[in-house]
Amino acid sequence: MPIPKYDEMMLPLLQLLIPGNTFHTARVIGRHRWFLGASTEWPGVEPVDVEIGNVDALAAKYPCRRSSHLPSARQGIGRRARTPPP
Repeated sequence: MPIPKYDEMMLPLLQLLIPGNTFHTARVIGRHRWFLGASTEWPGVEPVDVEIGNVDALAAKYPCRRSSHLPSARQGIGRRARTPPP
């Protein structure tokens, strides 16, 4: 599956199919400061195919990103999410 071009990503997609045996990620480009995204595991997913990130290990490996990116990874765990900037 080809990576969507930036202009194609401006369409209001509610869901994007990610084929099996692929890796997916997201990044914020341009002057945008935040991204609201989610990923789900479908019924019947094989545990060997799922890798859960370790926020503390990532913070240790990438200390320059600790304050700007990694705290948002913990927002959904028992905390109220921050309001995105205008």
